[in-house]
This record gives sequence, structure tokens and C-alpha cells, in this order.
Amino acid sequence: MVKKTFFIILANLVVLGGLSVGKIALADTANEQETTANLTEESFEEIVEEEHTTVFGPETRGSSISVNTPTPLWVSLGSVGKDFEDAVYDQGNIKIDGQLAPWRDLILTSTIQGGVDTITSRKNENETRWYLTTITDNNNVSNYTAASGEYRVNYGSSIVFGSGSNVSGAYTLHSRRKVTNILDYNITATNGNGDRDTILNGSYVGQDYYSIEYFSTLGDDWSKPTKTVTAKGDDKKSDVLKKWSNVSASSSGVVRTWCANPRYNQLFTSNGSSTQEKNYADKEGYAYYKITENGFEPLGTTPLKTTEQTISMTTTDKQLDEMVEKSFVDLPDTVEVIGFTEYPSRTKLGKTKGKVKVSEKSAVTGNKTIETIYTVPFNVIEQPLGVNLSSVVIPVGTHTELLDVNDYIERVTLGDEELSPSEYTATFETIPNTMKVGTQKTSIKVETKEGNKSVVEETTTNLIWGHTIGSSKDGTDETPIDISVSMLHGAQNPYLVANDGNGLNPGDIRYDTNFFVYRGANTQDNRIFYSPAFYPGGQATQTRDFWNDGGTRWTGSETYPGFKNTEFHYGDVVAYETLKSQHPADGELSEKMWATRDEKLVKESPGYQTVYYEMTEAGFNALRLNQLEVNPNLMTVDLGTEKSDMDKLAKNTMIIPEHIINKDDYRFEFASVDTKTSGKKKTKVNVYEKLVSGGDFRTQYDVEYIVNSQVTEKYVSETGDKLKDAKVTNVDLGKEYQGQPEKSMTISGDVYLYQGWLAGDKNPAKDKPTPGNPPVAKDTTTYQYVYKKADNMINMTIPTELLFETDKEDKQVSSKNYEIKNNSTDVSTEVILEEFVKETGDVKLLTSKDSNPTKETKAARLNVMENNKVVIDSLTEATTNQSIKTLKAGETTTIGLTGTYFGSMEESNHVNYHMNFKFKAGAN
Repeated sequence: MVKKTFFIILANLVVLGGLSVGKIALADTANEQETTANLTEESFEEIVEEEHTTVFGPETRGSSISVNTPTPLWVSLGSVGKDFEDAVYDQGNIKIDGQLAPWRDLILTSTIQGGVDTITSRKNENETRWYLTTITDNNNVSNYTAASGEYRVNYGSSIVFGSGSNVSGAYTLHSRRKVTNILDYNITATNGNGDRDTILNGSYVGQDYYSIEYFSTLGDDWSKPTKTVTAKGDDKKSDVLKKWSNVSASSSGVVRTWCANPRYNQLFTSNGSSTQEKNYADKEGYAYYKITENGFEPLGTTPLKTTEQTISMTTTDKQLDEMVEKSFVDLPDTVEVIGFTEYPSRTKLGKTKGKVKVSEKSAVTGNKTIETIYTVPFNVIEQPLGVNLSSVVIPVGTHTELLDVNDYIERVTLGDEELSPSEYTATFETIPNTMKVGTQKTSIKVETKEGNKSVVEETTTNLIWGHTIGSSKDGTDETPIDISVSMLHGAQNPYLVANDGNGLNPGDIRYDTNFFVYRGANTQDNRIFYSPAFYPGGQATQTRDFWNDGGTRWTGSETYPGFKNTEFHYGDVVAYETLKSQHPADGELSEKMWATRDEKLVKESPGYQTVYYEMTEAGFNALRLNQLEVNPNLMTVDLGTEKSDMDKLAKNTMIIPEHIINKDDYRFEFASVDTKTSGKKKTKVNVYEKLVSGGDFRTQYDVEYIVNSQVTEKYVSETGDKLKDAKVTNVDLGKEYQGQPEKSMTISGDVYLYQGWLAGDKNPAKDKPTPGNPPVAKDTTTYQYVYKKADNMINMTIPTELLFETDKEDKQVSSKNYEIKNNSTDVSTEVILEEFVKETGDVKLLTSKDSNPTKETKAARLNVMENNKVVIDSLTEATTNQSIKTLKAGETTTIGLTGTYFGSMEESNHVNYHMNFKFKAGAN
């Protein structure tokens, strides 16, 4: 092929059906000949193929213009002529007189041969794709040149659904220069690669597979996109791409994408032949991108929704700062509103916008602090008087004079300015009926104190059961109410109001009722209020008014005070009673009584015709002290038991049923007791239940108890002296007791022997006791057991001297055996060596601790023998109080001495000792 160089001197080109057709004039610089040729696909390819360097026009035309022809030229999917011209400018290094040419100084026009809806790949890299771009100096149109050659297509900045090898759709962002340096943005939909006629994904037939949405402003309502396309898995790729086609965008816009398979929701970014694939989808499959000059960029923050706020022309910047957070809907905790970067204009009425900066640090931002500016809408209006009312919830029966209209008012504004209560007055236009449960319409008029502006707004008052007790036909709110009494809270004390509940029975109430209020105890003296049902007739409405207002039931009857005329305190106790006296056919009346708990009617005391409630700040506190049972197993106590001790046992007279949970809330005491005599006794037990308000409340039960009989056994001497504490035995009523005195007893070391018994009123010093056991006791009685001291009955025979000597041969000491005898027939006697006293002699007596001498010395070791057995080893002057033997009555034994002498037998020694004995009597 011959290499030639041409200079384009005229270009008049059009694009027809993808084929570039026209005429060009060519100057052959080698032969200086001018050639005219028809530009066809083939000729264009041939010409461009031979041209590698652009040569510029004659110097006589003025300044020179040059371009480095990109080889190849890279454009993105969906590009049009304008995108080619931008690419030539970016990649061609266009210069005028050697200086880079500003965009505004150039006019570029392009002709394209080939497609742009699929990327250049190995599969289609040999596909014919050519471009021709003329470049003209805008300041001197006679200066021009051209760039032409092969172009290739990459992803540019594309949101791609699928993978690099299998794209279900590519949505490419184009930013196009304008003369004013402002960019036009456009998002095109193209094939990307692969077959346009295939379905998107066979795994999602009939199901949504992906969606793409464009929002013109960050912060728009996410449910209202400017443009949206949703594709199902069995849709054809070409059909989906046609739905999007070509969408104009702005730099404030945001694109939201979603894919059923999050890993196929990707952002492809190409630079020449290199493409980077990244996935920014969250776990639900969503990704958010903002529009930038450099392509799609991940939003990188939590997308927020803005909402329009209403302001006035007098709204201040400070007021705007206070309301800035309200410009966003459902603001996450991780987002902080920093403030306005541009306040909205308030110079005229109508729509306006401001700009607000927010900061976020979260997992979405990669735990980095990212700031974003949102454009937020406002509506500037005149200054109306605005009133925000709330629905007020109050308990049924509330006195209307206690209603505070200001409880209904949330906010009063004049334009953007919030008024204080001192700047307006509020009054009820319609006051709610507080005597019936339900919703009541309530109108309130608000007037400014200056400016004479006023407005009437309507809200509701919701009447609830609150703290109410009462009765109805079936004990529920499904049947008309017979009695409904609510407790409400006044300035300091509670007050009671009989009301309609949710609708009173229009006729007579179906049973007799009584309403009591007590303070401290349910006695006549402690009653502070009482009212029966109205009579005659007993209509529910008449009873309601009678209980509220008081009065007489008929001419001449007693006067009842009414709730309105009675002062109640917290801690007072209500007793609500139903009786069968007039209507025995009504069935179990206790099943008709109820109390409200959490706005439900609850039967709290089935089976009881009277229910008790404490009036507390928290409502009616149910009491159960009338629901206890008397224990059929009578309590027994000892004769003479003190009342204080009886009170400790008083709880044994009662049974607390299982349905009563807080059993520790009760205490018990006897009203009176009699334990001076034995037998079955009757009395009353005071039952106290602890009150929430402090203190307790008392009622009484009739009970019986038993005082047992008592046998007293006294222990005395022959002179009547007390030997030890009497034994008192309590015997169950009707049972017998047999006394069995001890035959002997030891007191303070002395033994006493039983002599017989005497009745409690006898004198032991004068009356002779009767031997043996006392008779069986069948009732309370006293016996005296008479004892004689055993020491007075000792009778002993003992030796008056005890002689001993030493054997000359072996130096052994010995004596004969001397007899000791107990002559008593009643007591045993212990023989005790009290002391051993030296009178004469100089022989040392060895102790048990002394060793036997090895040399002759005047020393001896003596032992006391009893019945030929050693009882005292090493007898010395230090030996005292050593027991020798206890002899039973009439018993005899012997004593003697043995031992060893360690001195010289050549010398005679005489010693004398005094041995003292004492005797101790014991039981035989």
C-alpha cells in the first residue's frame, strides 16, 4: 500500500443509516494536484487507513491548528456525535499556534460509522467502527483540521445489571460540554454486550429482576421518581432498554438501582480498554448514585427524604435554624443536621428552596464523616392564626368546672411566630358531656389579645372509664349500666361522681344496692357516707342523681348527704353492697358487680355481696378483708394466757383463701379475751388490712377458742420450803393427767427423798403427806410433793484409829484392814477422805510426781486401800477430798494402808497423822 498524506480542505458530511456519505476535496501535497472523491464506506476506510498524521493548511491562512489523532478514540456506550467531539477534545490535545485551545474557541463536527450500544471486545474487535471529526477555529473559521480513525466503545461510567460476560442492561452517564462550560447530563440504556433479544434471567420468570429510578433532586420523595423502569426476569432485554431510552439528568439528581440478586447490581468504570467493576448494593439489593462530571459516584450516605415546610415572609433565620431538622422525614440517628448553607428567600409568597448541610458517620459511610448538601423546599404564605389542638382524655364523671381549656391547646401561632398563653385567650364553644363514656366533640375559640384575630377549632374529648366501680345486668358493659360511680382527683382530695357509664338502664335497677364509705373501720362510728338506691321506683337515673345530690327518699324519711356534700380523703374505704331482699330471682348478685381495670370491666369479687375498695391516688384498690374465713379448728390456749400472747396467735382463728395473693397485708388481734377459767369461749377478732395510702382498715369476725385445764405440781421440803420451780402442765380440755413425782432429786448437790403428796391448800409443816402418786387430775388442780433431805438420814460405823508399820526386811509399809459400814436403810453414803494432816514425824511422803529415791533417805510412799484395791495413790499431806467408796444402804467395806519406806532400818521413826472423813448421802 502506498503511503500518502492528504489535507482536508472542505467537509460537507451527513450520516444516513449509519453510513457516512458526502464529498471531500483532497490536496495531494506530493503531486500538488487536487482530487475530488465520493466518500463511501470503502473509500472512507481506505483514506483514513492511509492517514496517520494530519498536515495543516497553508501558512497564508493565518494561525495554525493541530490535533493529535487518538488511535483509537475511546467513547462510552450510547455515545452520540457530541460525545465523540468531547472525546476528541479530551484525547486529541488540540492546539492553536502551539497552545492548548479552550473549548469555547473550537467548533467540532463528527461523522460516525459503526455502533455504540455494545462494548468493543474480542468478539467484535474487528467490527468496522470509524469516526471523522472536523475541528474549526471559532475565531478564524478558515483554520480547520480533522481527526479520523478507529473508535472503540467501553463502559465509561455505567450501572450494569449482570456480570462482565453477561450484561442484562447498561445505563451510562454522559456529561456533555456546552459553550458556557455548563455540562449537560444524559443517561442512556444500551445492550452492553450479548444478545439484545434474550430474556434477562430465567431464574426470575414472572418476578421483578431489576429496577432503575432517576430522581431529579437528592431528597425527593423516594416513592415518586422522575423516571423508572422495572424489569422482570422473562422480559426481553431490548424491550426493557427501549422503556428507558434516553433520560436527561442534572447534577443534583440521584439514581437508585435494585436487583433481586444484589451481586449483579454493579458500577462499571472504564479507562480506555481497562474496566473496573464494583458492587455498592446493600443487602436488600439497593444502590444509590449521584450525578457528577466524572460519572456515577456512590452516594456514600443514607439517602434522606425532604419535605416541604410552610414559612412566612417574616420568618427569621433563627426560626429557620430551629425548624431545619423538620425538613427531613425519618432522620436516622447516624445523621446530624449541621444547618443551612443557603437560607430560602422570603421576599415574596410562593415556593422557594434552601440548602442544608448534613453530616453522617455510619456503616453506610464506611465509618467516615461525610457531609452532604440537600436542597429543601419551602412554601412562603401569609401569617394566619393557627391553632393546634389535641384530643384530651379524661375520666367519666369529671366535673366540667375542673376542665382546663388549655389542656387541649398544643400550639397557637400567628404566621411563623408561636404565641405564648399570655398573648391569647381560649374558651369552650361547646363543653363535653362528662357523664358518659365515649367521644365527645369539643369546640374551642382562640382570640388574640391584639389584632382581633380569632379562630374556632374542633377537637374531641375522650371520656374513659378511669377509676369506676358499678354493676350491670351481666356484670359487663354489654348490658345497660345500673350503677356507675367514679373516683376522680380534686385539688387536694378525691371526689365521687355517680354517672351514666356507657349508658344507664332506662328502667329500675334490678336489685337493692347500698353505698358506704368508711374511715378506719367498717363500724357505725367510722361511717362517713351512706346512701341506698332511690325509693320508690329505684330507677337508675334517679339513683344516680340521688347519690350525687342527696336528699330524702320520700317525705319524712331521713336525709342523705350526697357525694357533692361529703368530703372524702385518700385512704377512705368504699363498701359497695348488693342484696337479694327485693329480687331473689336475680341470681347471684355478686356476679353483677365490677371494677374497671385498664378500661375493662372486671368482676373482682365473685361470690361476695359486698366489695371493699380503698380510695387511692392510683384509683380504687380492691380490699379482701371481708373475704377471709373463720377457721373451724378452734384455737387452744393455756389457762391465764395474756392478751398480748393471744394476739400473737390470733391469725390462727382465720383462714386466708388462696385467691388472696398478698397474705402479709393482714394482721389480727382479739377484741377481748378471758383465760382465767378453762373451757370454750366466744369473742371477736379484729382483722386489719394494710392500705396503700398508709395505715390499715379494720373489720371484725366472731370466733371461738378453747382455754385448756392446768395441773400445777409443787416441790417442797418437810417445812414447806420451795425446793425447785413448780411444774405446770396444760391439759387439753376433757383429757386426764396422772402426776408421777420423782422418788429422789438432787438440788445444789443435796439429795432429797420423796415422802408423799398433799393437796394445794395443805401445809407440809403440819399435814402428813400421802405416800405414792397423787390421784388422776381431770380439771385444773394443784399438788404439793413433799421431800426430806437425805443427809439427815446418814448412819455410818467407821474406825477411830488406823495403825501401820514397816517390815524390816523389805521396807514395805502395811496395816490391817479396818471396817466401814453404812447403817442406813434409806440412803447410800459416799465416804470421802477430806484431809490427811501430819501431827508428828520427819518422814517425807512422796507424791505421784516424785521418783523413788536411789539412796537411803527419810521418805515413804503410802497408798490408801479399799477392799484391798488402791483408791488413793501416793497419799500426802496435800491429799484432799478424795472419794473412797459409795456404800449402798447396809453395805460394808474395808480400808487400810500400804507402801514403801526408803530410809535406814537401823533408825527408828515414829509418825502420827490425823485422817478426816466426810460423808455424803445419795439416793439408794
